Amino acid sequence: MKYVFFINPAAGKGSPAVRMIPVLERLAAARSADCEIYRTSGAGDAVRHARALCERGEPVRLYACGGDGTLHEVVTGAAGYPNAAVGIIPCGSGNDFVRCFDAPFRDLARQFDAAERPLDLIRLSDGRYCVNMANIGFDCDVAAEMHDFKRLPFVGGSLAYLLALVHVFVQPMGCHLRFSCDGEDFESDCLLTALGNGRYCGGGFCGVPRALTDDGAMDLSIVRTMPRPRILTLLGKYRAGTHLETALGKTHVRYQRCRSLRISADRPFRLCIDGEITVQDEIAFTLVPGATRLLIP
Repeated sequence: MKYVFFINPAAGKGSPAVRMIPVLERLAAARSADCEIYRTSGAGDAVRHARALCERGEPVRLYACGGDGTLHEVVTGAAGYPNAAVGIIPCGSGNDFVRCFDAPFRDLARQFDAAERPLDLIRLSDGRYCVNMANIGFDCDVAAEMHDFKRLPFVGGSLAYLLALVHVFVQPMGCHLRFSCDGEDFESDCLLTALGNGRYCGGGFCGVPRALTDDGAMDLSIVRTMPRPRILTLLGKYRAGTHLETALGKTHVRYQRCRSLRISADRPFRLCIDGEITVQDEIAFTLVPGATRLLIP
């Protein structure tokens, strides 16, 4: 078994992934483990190296040592290879995907002996994979602004998200989207749209509270446009994941499970996939059950 740790030196405050390299090397030496420390050099690098390792056909464990973006790249490279399993050592500012599990992901010793379990993935029509969540609208705009706020001193993931949220809140919000969900067509004026494999985004906002990572379905949540005072009423419940049970959630949130989804619009819209933002005018999503294996320490 080969253990490969993808170290993202840009993740988190103070490069926590880099600081743990000596510990990983000591633990690997104590186990006589075949271990590689790989420092990522930029966007797409982890995808390429993970895929190259998987193509060798040998059993390999690939650990994403960074934030959700690092995990996104490692999983994209490993998806579909039965000889690969993916681990997570959260070193980013948000670390939202690991919130779905009650496990000691920061215990480096236990990572070497982690158990494997199936993990669903969401495949996009542009060839990418989504591990955690896709967002359009308010959530996505906040994520875009969040990157700027995280550059400020002493501003971590949750605080950066809240600052970005306030900034976006005073701007024009909402977009009109068309949906085809498991063959059902409809459209809506949307404040935000979230498609979840995981449940959390934005440093702990539980936007799709019923999502599971191995249930063979995606959870789609559409929050319809509403006046700003109502948005403020909903936000606290949205963070806690209890918004679906509120009166406003029952009238302004459409929530359903699906296996395939297509979204289009007359004007280009921002799309956030595991924290990475692109601009689209049409995109399709397909749930791939058990597309890879996840390591749970």
